[in-house]
Amino acid sequence: IKTHGEMAIAIKDMHVRGAGLIGAAAGFGMLLAAVCAPSDSVERFMEFVEEAGRQLEATRPTAVNLRHAVQRQLAAIKAASGEVSARVQAARTTAQTIADEDAAWCEAIGRHGRGLIEAISARKGPEKVVNVLTHCNAGWLSFVGFRS
Repeated sequence: IKTHGEMAIAIKDMHVRGAGLIGAAAGFGMLLAAVCAPSDSVERFMEFVEEAGRQLEATRPTAVNLRHAVQRQLAAIKAASGEVSARVQAARTTAQTIADEDAAWCEAIGRHGRGLIEAISARKGPEKVVNVLTHCNAGWLSFVGFRS
């Protein structure tokens, strides 16, 4: 994926699935937009990046993590002072932070879930199976980082 448009397709066509991963992908989509945006003026740069944000948000209108990542990126990019290069760096830092936070949250979900499953197993006994029905943030396609 080399452009925010390609990232939008990946999100819309569900090559990227799971709330956290969709958010991280949107964060990196905004970085790709910042890298590809016109750099001759801050105004043209911002117009391009804001349009990219609208395109990414339109891919999955109900995806909270996606919208949060786009809005967080726009806020970071707008807050960066100075030239376009500072704004691109803000987008880079923010994209990585969003991904790192999701990885940490997924790891915490796993640690917490492990304790719950171990407690259920202890109550049931060593010969009994513990069945787990997962919903969201459960598969290797749906989260960022931790042992994926």
